[in-house]
Amino acid sequence: MYGVVKVIDALCGQGKTQRMICDMAGLPDDVNIIYITPLLSETHRIAGTEFSTKDDKKKPLKNGFGCYIYDENHPLHSKQFRHPESQQGDGKVGGLKYLIENSQNIVATHALFKMLTLEIVELLSSKNYCLFMDEVLDVWSVVEDDDLDLKKNELSRLIENEHVVLCDDGYTLKFNHGKFGNVSNTAYEKIAGLCDLEQLLMINKSAVWQMPPLALKKFKHIVVGTYLYEGSLLSAYFKHFGFSVEVERFGKKPSEIKHLIRVVYNPDGRGNDSLNDIGEKRNALSYTKITKSSVLQVELGKKLSNYYKGSSKSLSNIQKAKQQERLWTAPKKVYKKIGGNAFKASWLASTVKATNDYSDRWALAYLLEKNMKPAMFVLLSKINAKVDEDIYALSELVQWVWRSRIRKEQPVYIYIPSKRMRDLFEKWLDDGVGCL
Repeated sequence: MYGVVKVIDALCGQGKTQRMICDMAGLPDDVNIIYITPLLSETHRIAGTEFSTKDDKKKPLKNGFGCYIYDENHPLHSKQFRHPESQQGDGKVGGLKYLIENSQNIVATHALFKMLTLEIVELLSSKNYCLFMDEVLDVWSVVEDDDLDLKKNELSRLIENEHVVLCDDGYTLKFNHGKFGNVSNTAYEKIAGLCDLEQLLMINKSAVWQMPPLALKKFKHIVVGTYLYEGSLLSAYFKHFGFSVEVERFGKKPSEIKHLIRVVYNPDGRGNDSLNDIGEKRNALSYTKITKSSVLQVELGKKLSNYYKGSSKSLSNIQKAKQQERLWTAPKKVYKKIGGNAFKASWLASTVKATNDYSDRWALAYLLEKNMKPAMFVLLSKINAKVDEDIYALSELVQWVWRSRIRKEQPVYIYIPSKRMRDLFEKWLDDGVGCL
């Protein structure tokens, strides 16, 4: 039976990673492991390897014999995890293939895992691998022509010329090898490979990359460590492709840590809130609204400045925060325009997960209303699947907040000008939205 999935669903800091480490440590030696995580630095934490802080590529340190330097006290020391290393001509994808060929235990990033080729997928068929996934994998994402190594509008031309055709489902793209001929060593080799693995979809004129279901079906067992799993696209993906999923929930409820989180308001004594009045309407602070309106960007910059540097007595504690104690987010495309020189250094992308690098930050600002991209709604409709919009938005917010020191159960302040996001968060803190 393929596709047996165990989801470990708990708040950040409740021991999900330790549970996965225990699960991996208990596996027989003849069971191979691939562990994937969003960040390269986290691969070393799991493997018990080290890297030089001066090395941007974070290559594992080796001894004089060319062997990894492992932490002998690490609970997974006996597993001798390996990092995919660049192979001549094939990069890290070639390194991943080499390790799988040799039945090695592997740690890798989500980004590298998403680059699986048909050859690697076929290799997995003959190997006894389990997959451990730190945070949900991005299984669907909108892509542009340059992501496919194509010129602008070239995918549309390939479809018009019937070199790429739609499958019977009306959205999966198939490369027409018979009409095109030999694709090897051409500019279309990448797109042909994606189509051959059912990785490319066409949704309302938007190209969507898909994690190949064939690849995940090759694993004996899959373990996912995350929070608010039902709010993820991965949950819809597993349902659509027939995976059997068991969800285990544990750890503290939001209400048990509510006393550590202060959601910031700034009343003026006349029933007005000078900080939160900007996000009253639904989608007032959506990605599209913020990135397209220079006026809104300026206004958000003023709100952020008032929050961190203003003279309001109700915000006096926050205004004591040093730069290295602040953390805020807004769309990456315009965050420098919003934060300016004063605050740009304390910005963190709203999509960042699985890192402890900001665990001393306590003065937080979330200047964004999270929504799924329109193409995702259309795709979910086509496959008769559904993801709760509110739980999706809430899960993104909670993941971001838990980059801060709240993960160490230390108090934080957070400014959330979007009324929708603020209401969702406060209901969740009362064990409402998203709590089962």
